Amino acid sequence: MAGETFGTTADGETVTRFTLGRGALRVHVLDYGGIVTAIETPDRAGHAADVVLGLDSVAGYETKSPHFGGLIGRFANRIANGRFAIDGHAYALPTNEPPNAMHGGPRGFDRRMWRVESADDKHLTLARRSPDGEEGFPGNLDVTVTYSLPEDGTLRIDYRAQTDRPTVLNLTHHGYFNLAGEGAGDVGEALALRRHRGPEGVG
Repeated sequence: MAGETFGTTADGETVTRFTLGRGALRVHVLDYGGIVTAIETPDRAGHAADVVLGLDSVAGYETKSPHFGGLIGRFANRIANGRFAIDGHAYALPTNEPPNAMHGGPRGFDRRMWRVESADDKHLTLARRSPDGEEGFPGNLDVTVTYSLPEDGTLRIDYRAQTDRPTVLNLTHHGYFNLAGEGAGDVGEALALRRHRGPEGVG
């Protein structure tokens, strides 16, 4: 599947948008940050709407976005005081939300270009190597993320990662959803997540 040019980064890299589709469901994903820019899906009455918050330019994602729709890593959420230790070795990270490190640092995974490993109309696999020391984290880390549209009408995101040194890792997708559709204002909604595995004590 060939994508379409979405824009250019401040570093001059071309950003491509890929569109996955199954039935009336459409999902748009960038190779910049693995960002899901739109999920177009019909409501109960069959009216299609975009149900995630997105921007219409690369510059917006580079400068204005609070991680809209991005692939967050190496570590989603905050690391207190930008410090952690592994096997007696202390690591210091950039504190991009003082006093803490947040969402992988100033240039976390959602602000990096990803390599397209495979793409068709129902699957997109992105990959990148996060080198040892990137944003202060130890170890070379190889990550692949696959976005797919199974027959049950859902969006599935699968993460795989392998490192050559002990490190910390917490990957997630940072989508902002409004199931009433773009521009519908604030609504009260509940989200159910079906998962096979998760952290102990979370249920």
